[in-house]
Amino acid sequence: MSMRKQAILVIIAVVVIAAAGSYIAWSYLQAPSIEIHDARAVITPKALAIYMVIHNHGFGADCLVGAEIASPFRAEAELHETIVSGGTASMRRVSSICIAGRSKVDLAPGGHHIMVMGNFSREIGELTLILHFQKSGDIAIKVTIASEGEIHTH
Repeated sequence: MSMRKQAILVIIAVVVIAAAGSYIAWSYLQAPSIEIHDARAVITPKALAIYMVIHNHGFGADCLVGAEIASPFRAEAELHETIVSGGTASMRRVSSICIAGRSKVDLAPGGHHIMVMGNFSREIGELTLILHFQKSGDIAIKVTIASEGEIHTH
């Protein structure tokens, strides 16, 4: 094989390796990395309110698009946000809660949160909640039931 052909093959190999490395790096930069902290819930007279901190340690954004309780009973949950208008607070259902890359979102009283409507026993100590993320898929977490004095509800 001539030197010219060898040089061309080396150049092609370098270009292919560089392209593959760029693709891998770009995929890494676009990927979210979700971690949940401080998950807790409060039983109110008409609902179960769930709060937590969602950290996205990755560079790509992700959105929470749904949630459901898996145990000790099964129930669909709704994503909500609190709106204050004219001094009155009300809840509005939202389709998603997005978390930008390298940031966090607090699901807390007076802001975004997860609601399960109904009357619940105050004897429930812990729930298994499945969070549905657009890119990260399903993440199951344990949620501790807090007393109403520990968290101010809306």
